[in-house]
Amino acid sequence: MMIKKGLVAATILAGVPLSALDLPHLNERDVPLSASIRGQEGVDIALLQKSGVGTFSFEVDESVLQTDTLYAVYVAAMDSVPPTVAVNGSPVLSDPFPAEDGWLYRIRPLVLAGGTNELSISTKPDTPITEVTVFSLLDSFEEVHFNRAFSSSADKLQKAAPAAHPDQARIDVLHYDLDITLNMNSPSITAATADVTVEATENGVSQIVLDYENNGGVLAVSSVTLEPGGIALTSSQSGGRLLTTL
Repeated sequence: MMIKKGLVAATILAGVPLSALDLPHLNERDVPLSASIRGQEGVDIALLQKSGVGTFSFEVDESVLQTDTLYAVYVAAMDSVPPTVAVNGSPVLSDPFPAEDGWLYRIRPLVLAGGTNELSISTKPDTPITEVTVFSLLDSFEEVHFNRAFSSSADKLQKAAPAAHPDQARIDVLHYDLDITLNMNSPSITAATADVTVEATENGVSQIVLDYENNGGVLAVSSVTLEPGGIALTSSQSGGRLLTTL
C-alpha cells in the first residue's frame, strides 16, 4: 500500500506557557529575549499592555543561525484573540496556538538576522500581558511535533499513544519507507510519499487503520493506492487515524 501525502508547510501546534513547560534542559536553549512584567523590561510590557503595541529587540548570533537553529515566541496574553506578531517587519504567518495563559508562535528562520532583531506585538489595548519570550528549538522533533514537545504530559501521552482501534489488531505493519521532497528556500515540505508494507494477521481484513496525526490539516493525505498496480483506495482521517478501505 502506498500512501501519498500532500504537505504544504510545517505549523505551530497547541502548547502551554513557557513558565509551565516541562523543560529541565531550558539552560541548553538559546533564550535571546525573556521579558516579564517583573523584570527590567517591565516598563516596556506595561506600555504594551496599555497601548496594545510594543517592540522588543533581541540579539541572535550569526553562528547560531548557520546551524539551522529555529526559534519560537511565547506571549503570555490573557485574551481569546491572539496578538499579531512580526519579526523584523515580517508577520509570523504560522497560526498561533493557545497555551494555558498565552500564545505560542514559531518564527520562520529566513526572517531572522545575525545581530539585532526586532519583535513587534500588536493586541487590543489594556490586554493583560505578563511575559514575552523568544527561545530556540532543540531538534527537528520540536520543529515538526511542536504540539507534543510543548503540550502537557497527559496530552503528550494521548497524542503519542492513542487507544488502539479494533482493526489495528488485525494487521502487522512490517515496514515504512518515506520519500520526502524538501523546499530548500523556505521552512516547508512540498510533497511526500510513504510506502507502508502491511501483513494481515487474520482473514477478512477489509480496512487498514494507521495512527496518523495530520497537524491540523497541514499534513492531509491526498491519496492512497494499493501496490502493485496503483489501485486507488478510499481513505478518511479521523481521531488521529488514517482509515483505508480495501
